[in-house]
Amino acid sequence: MDFEIEKDRNLIKKSARELFVKEAALESTREIFWESGGCDQKIWKKMVGLGYAGLCIPEKYMGQEGDFFDAVLVMEEIGRYAVEVPFCETSVMGAGLLEDLAGEKLKKALLKKIASKGSVCSLALLEETFDFSTVKIATEYQDLGDKVVIDGSKIFVPYAEQADHLIVCARKQGTAEEDGLAFFVVPAGTQGLSINIMPTIGTKKYREVVLDGVTLEKDKALGLGADGSVILQELMAKGAVLKAAEMLGGAQAALEATVKYTKERTQFGKAIGSFQVVQHSLVEMLTQVDGLRNLVYRAAWKIDQGMPFLADAGMAKIMANETYNDVCYDAMVLHGAYGWTMEADLGIYLVKAKDLENCCGNNAYHEKVIARQYESEAGQAA
Repeated sequence: MDFEIEKDRNLIKKSARELFVKEAALESTREIFWESGGCDQKIWKKMVGLGYAGLCIPEKYMGQEGDFFDAVLVMEEIGRYAVEVPFCETSVMGAGLLEDLAGEKLKKALLKKIASKGSVCSLALLEETFDFSTVKIATEYQDLGDKVVIDGSKIFVPYAEQADHLIVCARKQGTAEEDGLAFFVVPAGTQGLSINIMPTIGTKKYREVVLDGVTLEKDKALGLGADGSVILQELMAKGAVLKAAEMLGGAQAALEATVKYTKERTQFGKAIGSFQVVQHSLVEMLTQVDGLRNLVYRAAWKIDQGMPFLADAGMAKIMANETYNDVCYDAMVLHGAYGWTMEADLGIYLVKAKDLENCCGNNAYHEKVIARQYESEAGQAA
């Protein structure tokens, strides 16, 4: 594969960076941290106007028809400026599910709204029984012919309060383990749907979503009759690559801020960046960041090529979890006491590192996925 980014892709990335710099995205995120919303509506509207909301949506639904690698580059810039927008959940993961599984009528209704108006469509997947090492869905639906009734609860749902629609994963009543999984589009305000605050350290302000007898028309169902467990596993893997790209951008920003600081901060009459121990630390940070970039880009490339990608996605996310946290910690050590405060940009990046660590699976989950894939490949080879 070729790691060189084409001119058109660089324009997408450059445009996103210019927008985030112009709108002082990092300062907006700092303000959101102390508020309850967790979404930068101003920047999201700007992204909609520039076509980013429809980046991965087909042209016939008013989108830009970009590929997954384009989305990864945008996520890298979102991570660099710690932007709080529903691009990943809505424009890539949610839109992707709708494009693959929804009927034509539902596609036209929702994908056009996402692309042209920035309608937010968030994912409600995680449950208390989901320990990250395995995916366990307890939320159930009853099939009543032309309708379905859903009961259960979801936790850590991003942008739930801003969402116009939620995509909920549930299993058919009477099934167990990985059987009977399907997805359902639940409009905001549906009777029986309630959203509760979940206190967290992050800026996204996750919510608990409770579904108590939520009744939907059958045309709101996605993936009935398909292998829902495979769809969910691939969705988690794609989300892991997107989140790994976001963490890559954040780690790169933390490294750049630290290089700048070590050139300016003096001790014993010299810039601390001239000290060998500091230089060694910076080189180690750079090595981690560049290694992560290769894994993220390779996984994104494989997804676009239609190649098996679960193991690559898992490796990228595991590396991202470790790299982002390590780089932020080392950066804070070099900044001294100031680096540990939320007044410093590094404080925001460290909070984001901890927040994103479990998004779309932590290390334990992806290690199991990788092991299963290699065991399957070894069995086929034998």
